[in-house]
Amino acid sequence: QLNLGDVRITEWNTVGGALPPALADLSALRILNLRGNSFAGPVPPELAALTNLEQLVLSRNNVSGPLPPFLSEFPRLKYVFLDGNSFEGALPGEWCSGAWWMFDVRGNAGLCDEAPQCLRERLVGFDGTSLIDPVRRRWRLGGWAAVEGCLRRRRVEILCSPTPNSTHINPSF
Repeated sequence: QLNLGDVRITEWNTVGGALPPALADLSALRILNLRGNSFAGPVPPELAALTNLEQLVLSRNNVSGPLPPFLSEFPRLKYVFLDGNSFEGALPGEWCSGAWWMFDVRGNAGLCDEAPQCLRERLVGFDGTSLIDPVRRRWRLGGWAAVEGCLRRRRVEILCSPTPNSTHINPSF
């Protein structure tokens, strides 16, 4: 029986393609670190079987689609690093019941909507997303303005990056 508790395939490797659903067969896995590779596509739902995970690192790939809501079901999860990918949509409300205390989603321009109050203390930052920071009442720099399912009927301020010929836009929805 193969027992891998800590799998680290990081930037020294250039592994690509879809995240393999077969990773779910490593049920004793505690740390999955795939940082800095070329993985693309959504997080397979089969990975919901990795309930022993303490740390999930998918940073700096091209993983896309919605953030996986099943992470809230991992009782030992402490750190979730999903920064520098292509995730989109809102932060899953299910994450409010998650056991982990820190997660990083910076650099995912397609993430949008208001960050739920229950997650704000655990969120590393908003940089490079379109998540709304209701404390500062700002839509953070770097994201998309029209991600389907995220815009609601409200007045939204969109800040553009400071570049020559940049503009400040104040649309009303």
